[in-house]
Amino acid sequence: MAASRHWVIELHFQKGLAGAPDEVRQAALDTPINPAAADAFALAIVAESNYFQPDWQSAYWGTNYSRLRSIKQRYDPAGLFFVRHGVGGEDWSEDGFIRTRVDGVP
Repeated sequence: MAASRHWVIELHFQKGLAGAPDEVRQAALDTPINPAAADAFALAIVAESNYFQPDWQSAYWGTNYSRLRSIKQRYDPAGLFFVRHGVGGEDWSEDGFIRTRVDGVP
């Protein structure tokens, strides 16, 4: 509630995958969805991420992050496409103007 006094907040509810057939849950786990969604009854999504989230790789992408990172490095080795707290975003300065690491190496 307090955040809504400062920013526009959107709250979305979606059905989770708990109770879905095993093949549906397994197919979902082959996508970049956070694996916790496969066991969730419902998903509550607040459409405003924390700019200062310290463990954003895990918080936003779960155990899929390392796989997504390797895919990103394969198809976008120059880091052309990036966003803050997106896959590979840690390779850029906080303001997004300077690439600070190449292929994960400072």
